[in-house]
Amino acid sequence: EVFCPGGLPKGLRNKETKNTKLEVLQGITEIYSKYHSDFSTRKEKRLKSKNPLDSFPVFNLTIDNNYSQELQKKISEVMQRGLGVHLFHGLYKCTDTFVEALKEELKDLKGKRVLLQVQCLTEAWHTLMNAAHETAKLAKKLFEFSECSFETMHKNLFIEKIIKENQEMLETVKSQNPKHYVTSNLISMETQIKNDKPFESNAKTLSLFEQGSRDNSQDEVVPLDDLVSYITQNKSKKKPKRKNKKKLTRSEVSTVGSSQSREVSPDLDREVEEFKQRLEKEVPVNLPLKPRLTPNFIQSLKTQLQALKSN
Repeated sequence: EVFCPGGLPKGLRNKETKNTKLEVLQGITEIYSKYHSDFSTRKEKRLKSKNPLDSFPVFNLTIDNNYSQELQKKISEVMQRGLGVHLFHGLYKCTDTFVEALKEELKDLKGKRVLLQVQCLTEAWHTLMNAAHETAKLAKKLFEFSECSFETMHKNLFIEKIIKENQEMLETVKSQNPKHYVTSNLISMETQIKNDKPFESNAKTLSLFEQGSRDNSQDEVVPLDDLVSYITQNKSKKKPKRKNKKKLTRSEVSTVGSSQSREVSPDLDREVEEFKQRLEKEVPVNLPLKPRLTPNFIQSLKTQLQALKSN
């Protein structure tokens, strides 16, 4: 034990240092639990969606600067009082527990489609390395003289506990679905592991504690075809069947087809506007998420409806 002259008597100083160490480990555990909760929420949303293999957005979650600085200060205090090694081992246990939690989340998917399992595995990797990248900023002093980086410690645990146990499944996906986007994500993950690259991602950055913002950011996942079907089903329930219109001549059909992308009827504008207002008030029962109603989204919706009505 390192003697620190001055300050508190030795017994009280040791007790205070141990309490500070526990506060650091509790803080790190809380951070990991936030990342775990975020992954679990996204996994459940994927499972409950109509098309679980749709490409969902991922995010880079960051730790609040004030909270980060507070933990860094406590880590420095613990190291100055000679308990850096104890803190290092405690941090390793926290990380090991976090990886085990991700492993259990993936085990829940056994029996599901292999592609779905692999996609969730790559998302678990993203979650882990995002967490490692952020917490490494807090623990950088602990790793100044270590041969192993904080991110490498996370990576090695992921390989040992998750990759090795699923190696056969990963190889099967690559051989049977070489062009699927899940396979591309898998290969990207393997490249990062092999080359020991630091965490890099172009995903949108959000605060770790902004759960509401993260939930709303996934609104654009709803497939456009589902919305078109929803509108047409709603209209068929509310309006009586119209009489069959007079068949168009070949030249008239050609004219309609060529003008669809340029002109939208007033009736269609009204239908889409009514539907837009309904969506803004509530989420339809048969849709997993509420869409973000951007101008491009509305225009695409009108175009598809126009095409349906002309058939």
